[in-house]
Formats: sequence, C-alpha cells, structure tokens
Amino acid sequence: MTMLNVSQNSIKVLPKSIYALPRSLDVSRNQIEALPAIVISKKSKGNISHMNLSDNKLTKLPEEIDRLQRLTFINVSHNKLETIPDGIGALKKLRCLFLSCNKLVNLPQDMNELVSLQQLDISSNQLHSLRPLIGLLHLETLNASKNRIATLPQEMDSLRWLFILNLADNDLASIPPSIGHMKSLKQLYLQRNHLETLPTTLGEDQLLQVIDVSHNELIELPEDLRKLKLLETFDASNNQIEGLPQQISLLTNLRQLYLQNNAIEEFTQNLVKLRSLQILNISGNKIKKLPENFGELNKLTQMDLSDNELPELPNDRIDVLASLIQLNISYNYVKQIPTDMPYLYRMQILNLQRNDITSLPSDIWRMKSLASLDVSDNLVENIPESVAKLPALKELNVTDNKIMTWPKCMAALSSKVEVQRDDQDPKKTRPLREGEVEEAPPVETKKSKSSPKLGRVPAPRLPLVPEPKETDRCHPLQYFVTSQERLLLLPLLRHNAVTLNDGVMS
Repeated sequence: MTMLNVSQNSIKVLPKSIYALPRSLDVSRNQIEALPAIVISKKSKGNISHMNLSDNKLTKLPEEIDRLQRLTFINVSHNKLETIPDGIGALKKLRCLFLSCNKLVNLPQDMNELVSLQQLDISSNQLHSLRPLIGLLHLETLNASKNRIATLPQEMDSLRWLFILNLADNDLASIPPSIGHMKSLKQLYLQRNHLETLPTTLGEDQLLQVIDVSHNELIELPEDLRKLKLLETFDASNNQIEGLPQQISLLTNLRQLYLQNNAIEEFTQNLVKLRSLQILNISGNKIKKLPENFGELNKLTQMDLSDNELPELPNDRIDVLASLIQLNISYNYVKQIPTDMPYLYRMQILNLQRNDITSLPSDIWRMKSLASLDVSDNLVENIPESVAKLPALKELNVTDNKIMTWPKCMAALSSKVEVQRDDQDPKKTRPLREGEVEEAPPVETKKSKSSPKLGRVPAPRLPLVPEPKETDRCHPLQYFVTSQERLLLLPLLRHNAVTLNDGVMS
C-alpha cells in the first residue's frame, strides 16, 4: 500500500501498525486525540514519507517521531499541540512542516538541525522567539504570522535561501538591520505590528519584489529607496505617514502601491513618474490637489482617490488614462467632472459618491464599458438622456441629489438596470467646509428718481496720479460704485483702497 486516505471521518483511534503500512497517510479532519506509540525501530525507518494529521484534536506528537526517518512532509496544523518533541531535528529528509493553529509557546532547540527543511508554517500560535530556526540554511518560506514575537534574532541573514518571510500580526517594534542582508528574500510581510521605522538596509543586498508594512505606526519611509528597483508591490497603508520620499520615483518596476489611510497632504510629481503603476490606492489622506500631468500614469487599471480633500480633477490629459477600469473619487469636494472623462472607454466602475457635482456630461454614452455608476449624495439636478445609451450599465445610483424631473429614458432604463434614485431634494445644499467662506449677496439700494440709470461705460485711461495724503479725513465715505455697477459696502474706510491704473480698476 502506498497511500491511505481516511480523511473527513469520525475516527478517534489509529492502530499501532499505521506507520508501517502506507507511504502517504491522510487522516485529516477526524476526531483523533492521540497517536499510537511508534514501535518501528530506527534501523527500519518505516515506510511513511507523507503524513497529514491536520484538523484533529492532538495535544502532542509521539516522542519516537525521530524513528520515521523517511518523513518528508508533516502537517499537524489545526490541532491542540502545546509542544513539539525534541527529537524532531533528527528527521533529516523533512522538507515541509506545517504547525499552524496550535498552542505552541516554544520551539525545540534542535529544529535548526532539519537540514532539508524548505517550508515551515508556525503561524497562529503563541510563540515568542524564532531563535531555534537560525541555521536552517535551506529554508525557503517561513510563515510566523499571528504569534507574540517582539524581537527578531540579529542573525536573520543566516537564513540565506529564504525568499518568503511572513511576520505579520506580531508585537514587533523594530526590525534588525540584518534583515536587509537576506540575499534571497523576495517577499516580506510585516503588517499589523508596531513598527515606527524601517531599517535603512532594506533592499541593500536583496531582490525584494513585495513589501507589506501596512497597519503599523510608521511616520515616514526610508529616504533611500533606490535599492528596491525590483519592487512590484508596496503596501504602506494604515500608518501615520505624512509625506513620501523623493526617491520613490526610482521604483520603476512598481505595479501596485497602497498608501490609503495615512496623513499624506501632497500628490507629488514623484508619484507621476511611476509609469509601471497599475493599481494606486491613496484614499483616506489629506490631498487637496492632483498634479496636472497625473494622466501620465497611463498604465493604471485601478485608482482610489476617495476620502481626500480634492476640489477638482485636472482636465489636462485625463483621457490618456485609457487603461482605467475602476476609479473611486467618492468623499471629496469635486464640483465638475472633467470634460475628457467620457473618453475613458475601458472604465467599468466609477464611484463619484459624496461630492458637489451638479451635472453629468451629455456625452457620457462614450463610456461603453461602464457597468456601475454611483453619483449618490451630490447636487445633481438632471440626468442626461444619453445615460440610457450606456450598453454595459448594470447599476446606477443617483440617490440623495436634487433631481425633480426625470428623462423619458428612465422607465426603459429601469427595466434592464438596477436604478436607485430615492431621497431627492431640490433645496439641498452642502454645509460649508473648513476654509470655505460663504459669498455675500449683493447690496440692494433704492434708486433716486432724479438720478439717471448708470450704464456700463468703459473705464477711461487716466494717468497715474499721486495718492492724496489726507484720505483718512473721509470718515463719511461708506459706499463706492464700481465699473460693473455693483454697489460695495466699505465700512470704516481709512485709506485709499481704490486705484486706477491703465484704465483697470483694482
């Protein structure tokens, strides 16, 4: 017998001969609480090479596990293990060891003797240290996420063949510089720790392609990023980052950049230089303006600018974002949709929710791929008939606007599209936001019967004359009529605030 699969049953006990029968044993997803003692001699080494014991109720492994010398694969994840036998280091052929989702507090000291080990998963335990792993020269992937690790060994660079390191969901406050010298490392996951800084050595001697440092306490990123030239995915979201280093523009292979939920105030020109970028999420920041040439990011397929402070989108070259499939600019202050936006013909999802938009472009029909359009909670007063000409449209949300008259196409549109259009209010206004000043209405005055109506007379060209020195005696002066016939209130005028220069009043 080479394979025995009795998984997903209600087996509680295994026979003692189980280790001598198959080469591959799968007893996962049963009710096994204990394994029989291993009675095989060290000399015979047993036949079994592959053992899947996951999803049972095991509290320990047999002390004689070192007798199963042919073992290459062990999976005991999702059990109740509290310890691992010290003899496990004798399994010289073991390549894969999965110990996740147990109750392990410590690892045996001889684990670094597993000379063939390539994959190790110790995630979701209660481990405090990775010290016993130093010296695993052939280890390629290590998942130690969801533990209680507060510090890392300084000799992390001894794991010279490791190319995936997952330390997410631990208690790390810092990373040793040696992590930047792990020469084979390609993927580094440090999310949901307590990191305040990253080592300056990061990327120094390695070929990193993925870095995730999201959900930490970072205030800034390392200034020297030029060493990360092969980086393709960078996630620094949910930190406290206020600005981006200039050298971020040197990440020429970057395809995915996640910076959402930070404190970034400026969308810098250095971001526009990331010409390989396909996914950009910079939502939940404090950005007030986009650079006019941000359309040069013409490989973007997904862009999320939501929950910022943008009053507008630049018109310049926005149509060259022709690869865009998803665009989210909800929860901003945008008043007008750029005139070239309908030319983004690959767009499938467009979210404009919670802005100050008053109308939709009449040529919106050009967006042939648009499947979902959300303009809810804006100040839109009418819907153009051309909306009915969007062939791919499946969802249209125009709730909470000022629309009182609906186009004739709405009845037919509602039969094939999910339309939401409740809560319309023609008197809807937007409360003043921080920094905005309400415009004062023009002052109305009674016209004198004896005075003729003033017409619009071009301002004459007058020579520049010296300013009178005693204008502070004009205490009664409170009103002045401009060349536009508007009457302005000038309270407490003490100085000459009006000059005529080249016929232009200012």
